[in-house]
Amino acid sequence: MTWQSTDLTDSSGADASLARYRLSHVLYAAMAEPEGFSIDRLPSPRQSQFALRLAGRSLPLIERIPPARRAMLTAVATQAAAADRGWRNATMLSNTLDALASTPPTYFGLVTGGKYSGVHLGPHLWSEWTSPIREDAPPAPGLNFYVELEQMLQQRAAATGMAWNVVRPSFILGSATGRSFNLVGSLAVYATMLRELKRPLIFPGTHRTFNARLSLTDGALLTDLFRWLIDKPDTHGQAFNAAGFGSLRWSTLWAILSELFDMDTELRPGGFAVDVFMIENANVWRSVAGRESLVEPDLWRIASRRFIDKAVLADWDTEYSMDKARSFGFDADRGAAASLRTVIEALQRRRVLPSALTR
Repeated sequence: MTWQSTDLTDSSGADASLARYRLSHVLYAAMAEPEGFSIDRLPSPRQSQFALRLAGRSLPLIERIPPARRAMLTAVATQAAAADRGWRNATMLSNTLDALASTPPTYFGLVTGGKYSGVHLGPHLWSEWTSPIREDAPPAPGLNFYVELEQMLQQRAAATGMAWNVVRPSFILGSATGRSFNLVGSLAVYATMLRELKRPLIFPGTHRTFNARLSLTDGALLTDLFRWLIDKPDTHGQAFNAAGFGSLRWSTLWAILSELFDMDTELRPGGFAVDVFMIENANVWRSVAGRESLVEPDLWRIASRRFIDKAVLADWDTEYSMDKARSFGFDADRGAAASLRTVIEALQRRRVLPSALTR
């Protein structure tokens, strides 16, 4: 295997890096945070919860006033990183496809996500929201670079004749660090800090979120799905959801984490701000990292202080239906506990987490 690093926002760099290879299959999962976006500079969870409730109560009126609706959708898309005003992500995909244009690949797989279907809007902000999410549902309204990427791929594939698929995962369970949207990594660090302080595993969301359904995507499932799609011509030219673990609730996920970390759980009526907790206790992580000889003492390089809070803002069901993939013969079932343990153990082997953490 040859590793090639390139700046896809630079057309000449992408062309120089990719044009030298005659690639038969391309799986594209690159994503750049929109220009000016930072999850740690977003409004606090309490502010966001208040805004969601207020907008939800006003939705019937807002939807009857087009300028107000556009303003609301634009604000939400910006905060949810669905709006890419600098066109960074469209530029990256376009440069990639341009670099491959002289000898197009046989197959091109694109990873987008649930924002295509409006998971950032939900029932509070979109009257047509439905769950479980199905692939043939119309795209969410408002600015949305996932929609732009999917449309671009379809147009380029029609011109070149290459086979393609779009795959839409939910939160991806993986052991990568240094990523703002790594849910399991941030949860593991959060649990480690609480355990160090001899506190229970406090659920940061509300009771409604605790009982809401969600979907998660095992990184291995995502790989398996693409391998399967490549060899199934009857699936080409279509989008597929990528989620496992069946019908999962936040309460089930929290029970699995408490078992893995050997901690009691706690649910507070008003929720719990992980953002504030991490800021106030950053020194706790530095102490653990020093004592356990971990590779990264800087808390903010391995966990996002607001991503967990943002993840539990959705007090509505956000299930991804896997019926379509199953109808074509794909086995989508995975074990949530085993997948979480695999990711956490990988972080332990790399000395990102303490080794004596799970039982």
